[in-house]
Amino acid sequence: MAITHAPTHRHPSTWVDRRSLGAFLVLHGVAHFVGLSANIDLARDHRAAALLGGVWHVNSRPALLALAIAWGVVGAAVIVTALLIDVGARSSRRVMTVVAAVSLALSIVNLWAAVVGVVINASLLAVGWIAPQRLGLAATSDA
Repeated sequence: MAITHAPTHRHPSTWVDRRSLGAFLVLHGVAHFVGLSANIDLARDHRAAALLGGVWHVNSRPALLALAIAWGVVGAAVIVTALLIDVGARSSRRVMTVVAAVSLALSIVNLWAAVVGVVINASLLAVGWIAPQRLGLAATSDA
């Protein structure tokens, strides 16, 4: 017989682990606003952004503003994900995995400026796949 609901008893450290992950995600989400600000500054000053590790240089204002918006939207999504984890939403694992993947893609586009984001997002993807039970993030459909 399959369990169709989340377990009601969790290890006492699960709450602390979830809170720690949530706090880390909030900080990561706030860091995304640095990308928003940097791209707005580049657009305002008519300077180019070095993307994909310096392979591609973009100085188009609309493109830089689109990148700025992407950084802001993903940053907000990371913060919302932290809130979902904090309240123990059943979808939080899936949401975290998707948001980390999108954030990873954005970090790769903005290499080398966002190289730390590549490491952080890869780690978040690993947490989403490896540690959901420990964090109380697993839902039946996620297994």
